[in-house]
Amino acid sequence: MSRASEIIDQVTENPAFDGLGGYYIFFRRVMIPLLLMGICLSSYSLMTTWFEHGISIVASALLTGLSVGPILTLEKMYGLWIKRQ
Repeated sequence: MSRASEIIDQVTENPAFDGLGGYYIFFRRVMIPLLLMGICLSSYSLMTTWFEHGISIVASALLTGLSVGPILTLEKMYGLWIKRQ
């Protein structure tokens, strides 16, 4: 058995992917980027009331970049919580 097929078997047999009624993969691949885009757009719109356009872009990019780690950590914690149950 090749290494790629072993990885696919591990992913498909992972009980964390059964979370949310099988929508966990959808949540991971679609909702996380949508959440990041929402953070970026909302922080940009809030920043434009206080700062110039260029500063607002940089500040919203920094805020979005700093939120990637906590969002992915929460997603990983959810997967481990589902696996434990």
